[in-house]
Amino acid sequence: MKIQNIFFIFLLLIFVSGCTGGSRGGSDFGTGITQSNAGVDFDISKLPPKISSGSQFDLEVTVVNKGSYSLQPGDVLLTMSNTKQFEFKLESNSLQTVHENNGFTNARMLMKALDKDVEGDSNAFYFSNLNYSSSTVRGEDITVPISINSCYYYNTIATLDICVAKDITSDICSSNEIKKVVNQAAPVHVSGFKQESSLLSGTDINSNIIIFISSYGNEKFESYVTPDSTGQITDNTLLSDRLDCTNTDKTKYSAVRLKSIRIGSDILIGGKGIDTYCEVSATPNIIQLDENGAASVSCALPLTENYMDGRGDYSERMIITLDYLVSDSVTKGLVVVGN
Repeated sequence: MKIQNIFFIFLLLIFVSGCTGGSRGGSDFGTGITQSNAGVDFDISKLPPKISSGSQFDLEVTVVNKGSYSLQPGDVLLTMSNTKQFEFKLESNSLQTVHENNGFTNARMLMKALDKDVEGDSNAFYFSNLNYSSSTVRGEDITVPISINSCYYYNTIATLDICVAKDITSDICSSNEIKKVVNQAAPVHVSGFKQESSLLSGTDINSNIIIFISSYGNEKFESYVTPDSTGQITDNTLLSDRLDCTNTDKTKYSAVRLKSIRIGSDILIGGKGIDTYCEVSATPNIIQLDENGAASVSCALPLTENYMDGRGDYSERMIITLDYLVSDSVTKGLVVVGN
């Protein structure tokens, strides 16, 4: 009997250790990185040390998603800038889709980073059969820059707890203070949040707030007005209301969009609702960045619908979503041997 009990305990330990091991199916796994300004990294990853004029080579550009937003197919655009110096071939495959005559978009989703030790998906883009077509000087090596322009669409999701109170004298929470904000990893953050008031008016509680926004790095951040951003706002319309790096028809601002503000499970503000409640730079939801890549926006928001007096004062979760396009370029030198 003692041997059977020992054997049973041994099996139980194996079972428990298997359930608590490093499985990705755990409820806390994959929540993403917070408080990091990482986004998407680009690198010319394979380049021959030297080439002869007229010889062909392949160029590989590696893209790695290091932030906390998963990229959909078409969210990344790569183009070669100095096309007059090179002849090359573009081919679509499972990783890349040809865009016009000088670049690619990503053909598959690039999942977000799961934590600081687990980067998101990477993608390799191939410019095939490049041939340096400009003139060379006999007997002299020259260094020719190869430049790849990059653009990608990204979201910032920031969360905080806001005070829902009948007035600023509440003992439950403070409606007149700087609130702590947690940002998921992205190159733009809600860098600060100030709640200035909370006041019951009729059956609603309203609040004056200031949202502070900061961008990081030397990239260019842009946004534009989309047709979806002026219509009825639901979770589905917010998902489909996206910016596109390939769009050349819209007027672009050095700005981000204040895409939505969600308060608890009842209040969802987006699109023209942002213009109704917030002081935007351009209607309905454009927030212009200054020369330092920063901005602030003041809003007078409803925090409740049909507030019940018996509920009392409480803290509620607020989720702020920003979206934008991020543009940059990467350049490396290629040595061309003079023939």
